[in-house]
Amino acid sequence: MMTAKRALLLGILCWLSYMLLRTLFQHWIPVHDWKSYILQDLSITVLRLGSAGICLWIAKRRWSMEALGLSHSVWPAPVAMASLLVAGGSGILNALSMTTDWNAAVWIRFVEIAIAFAVALNEEIGFRGLIFNGIRELAGPKTAILISSLLFTAMHLGYQPLYSMLSIFFTGLCFATLRVKGVSLKIIILLHFFYDGCFALELSGNRVFWNYFEYSEAMILLASVLAWMAHERYSIEGEHFLFVYGTLRRSEAAAKRLGILKRSDLIGNGYVPGKIVDRGGYPALVLSPKSKQTVSGEIIRLRDHALLEDLDRYEGEEYLRQRVNILTPSGALLETWVYTAR
Repeated sequence: MMTAKRALLLGILCWLSYMLLRTLFQHWIPVHDWKSYILQDLSITVLRLGSAGICLWIAKRRWSMEALGLSHSVWPAPVAMASLLVAGGSGILNALSMTTDWNAAVWIRFVEIAIAFAVALNEEIGFRGLIFNGIRELAGPKTAILISSLLFTAMHLGYQPLYSMLSIFFTGLCFATLRVKGVSLKIIILLHFFYDGCFALELSGNRVFWNYFEYSEAMILLASVLAWMAHERYSIEGEHFLFVYGTLRRSEAAAKRLGILKRSDLIGNGYVPGKIVDRGGYPALVLSPKSKQTVSGEIIRLRDHALLEDLDRYEGEEYLRQRVNILTPSGALLETWVYTAR
């Protein structure tokens, strides 16, 4: 199985390779006009999509899609999404109403907006997905927020003006904090796309519509706050995931009595090294990280956060709730809560 250190190193190597190839492409395809600029940007976008795909492949060898914030279930933060649609729609309409002032054809703007999505996908999977998760597992969430944001800023050196580095750094801090708070990486990708998409509309040849730039800055901040405050969100720290192996399985009477079926979603099966001991008719898990013996169970996502308090009372003093890495059938790890023998 791929370790967190190896995944992190491979992710950094992937991004260094991407940056080197991007620099070479910029020299191989010089910019003389808008057509050559689009050709260069589309060529680099192939690299962006390739980098995103490789980073995602590396990350999935270590962590589950839930741990990466890319699960296939319903997206959180609907209020944030609605605000993005309203803000983005009005900004696009305002920009299109001024097409006579553009030095570039309208279709070029739409190509740049599409490219902005590839940029968001690549940078978020790389920095708030793979690199962030690797640093977090090795050094903790606070270090992951700081280091991933610094690396994100350093990546922009050379092709973004120096005066924008502070803004880029704090954008990285904002997005990384959202990940720690449990906001889905899908939402962060869309926030990033919204920001870069507005910027693609704002630039017109040698002219910059600074009022649109300031507008997008305010809206990205508002949408981030709304995403943070949303009730349903995924947590990479595990407080929204629980590994159940005994009477808390969804098919058991106790689970039905506690309302687990209505208050959680089944993610799938999982395995953890250890053994089961009998506590007077109740099974208790004893963890043994180096053991070849495993205990199977179910991984559930909690929709009602108060459920953990009810389960603490149900399990009593003989059980200890702690976070462990659960192995999924795909070979990925997902950090969850689990009740073990005290």
